[in-house]
Amino acid sequence: MIVIVSGGAGSGKSTVARAVAKKFKLRHVSAGDKMRQLASALGFKTSGAEFLEFHEYVKSHPAVDKKLDELIMKDLRQGDCVVDSRLAAYLYKGRAYRIMLKVPDSVAARRNALREGVSESEALKSIIRRNREDALRYKKLYGIDVSDVSVYDFVLDTSPLSIEEMIAAVVSFLRKVLK
Repeated sequence: MIVIVSGGAGSGKSTVARAVAKKFKLRHVSAGDKMRQLASALGFKTSGAEFLEFHEYVKSHPAVDKKLDELIMKDLRQGDCVVDSRLAAYLYKGRAYRIMLKVPDSVAARRNALREGVSESEALKSIIRRNREDALRYKKLYGIDVSDVSVYDFVLDTSPLSIEEMIAAVVSFLRKVLK
């Protein structure tokens, strides 16, 4: 079984993907972890402000995005995994359960502010900028419109949910489609 969990920053995608992988005894593949590996290999720090420098570097070096997506596709082709990635649901052509976790920017900012120890207003500015820049980059690189959710089997608004409720909803969906 292959499950692809997508969503923006603060949607819960990484946490949900990790929990779903554990629940179904599947490998967890994290685009964020792979991005950190690429950053490290290129001599960048993998956390904090230094990692943001890497994100700026990626914007003008599309080969990094292509390499990241190549690594994720390799993992997907091996099967039996849960992948958290913003693009895999669009790029992977094989059979998979595609799940989109949606959240308004304001809620994502609150979650990211808590996680990263920054103000909500700072987190909100960062999220809005990143989402806009990423959407433009993905459109330019692959012709993908990330606002198109038609590729997903299940779209969940996570804004009113705790992480436990998000996990339960996704697990319930997967159990239902597996019957």
